[in-house]
Amino acid sequence: DKKDFWMQLNSKRAETKITKKDIEKFKEKGVEGKELDKKIEDLRRGRVTEVELAELTAQDLKVLAIKSKMSSGYQLTPQIIKKDVTDEEYARISENLANFPGVDATVDWERNYVNGSLFRSVLGNITSSEEGLPKENLDSYLVRGYNRNDRVGKSYIEQRYEDVLHGTKEEVKNITDKSGNIVSAEIISKGKSGNSLTLTIDMELQKKVEES
Repeated sequence: DKKDFWMQLNSKRAETKITKKDIEKFKEKGVEGKELDKKIEDLRRGRVTEVELAELTAQDLKVLAIKSKMSSGYQLTPQIIKKDVTDEEYARISENLANFPGVDATVDWERNYVNGSLFRSVLGNITSSEEGLPKENLDSYLVRGYNRNDRVGKSYIEQRYEDVLHGTKEEVKNITDKSGNIVSAEIISKGKSGNSLTLTIDMELQKKVEES
């Protein structure tokens, strides 16, 4: 939320939006404790103006977008912040991971369709990381060790042979502190790439069929 972000960046100005009189009014109505804190925060947020929101720079909005992505993820589940990074960006992050707790840089996979759109109607499609696991089969995938934002086959051959193509994930035991922050990690078992699937197809015939 832009207003929350503005208040984080301008904490002193945000504090001035609530007066002692505001607090006294709530207390007169019997509002106390956590409920009082929430009422005050809601009132403070409501007093952030459009003019003040316009102070947020393009860089601020980029940071907010990244923060929103991170907040929308699931605990201990990797959340993709940026894809298609340059070699320079990858190197800079990798060299400074110690300064970014909870952040990692890694390579990802992508389907390469050597024959373009030919035979795609039979090969099927996979979900994007934004789509993640299909809702109708969510529980089935989760009990098999999938993460909610994993890409899986969603139609035809991709879906039918998902178990063969997916492979085995690396199992990591995370040790967290009372706040839920990871303090150490131990690899229980290494991951394994999925298997290849060999199809016997007359591509010339398939091409003529699709062109007809």
